[in-house]
Amino acid sequence: MVGILGYDTVSISNMVIRDQEFGLATSEPGGFYSYVTFDGILGMGYPSLASGGATTVFHNMMTQNLVDQPLFSVYLTRGYGESGSEIMFGGIDSSHYTGQIRWVPVTREFYWQINIDR
Repeated sequence: MVGILGYDTVSISNMVIRDQEFGLATSEPGGFYSYVTFDGILGMGYPSLASGGATTVFHNMMTQNLVDQPLFSVYLTRGYGESGSEIMFGGIDSSHYTGQIRWVPVTREFYWQINIDR
C-alpha cells in the first residue's frame, strides 16, 4: 500500500480525538480493497507498528485524557456474521464475562504477543 499521512479530528462514540495522524491510501495492492465493505482500518497495535512513526489513536486517547484507564477490551460474538462484538476504550465491560480476569504479561511490545502454555 502506498499513501501519505494526514491529520484530522477523529470521533469514536462520544470521544473526540484531536490532531490524530492517520494514513491515506493513494494506491492499494491487488483488487482486494475494491470488494470490502469497510472504509478504514483502526490499528490497535503498539506504536512500533505505526507507519512513519505516527501516533496511534489509543496513545492519543491516553495523552488527551479521554480514557479512565490505560487499557482497552474486546468482546467478540461467537457466531460468524452475528452482531454485537465491541471494543471498549479505557475499561472492561463486566457483563461480558464471569469469574476473574487472569492478567498475563505481553512478551513482545509489537503485536499483542503473550505466552500460552496450555
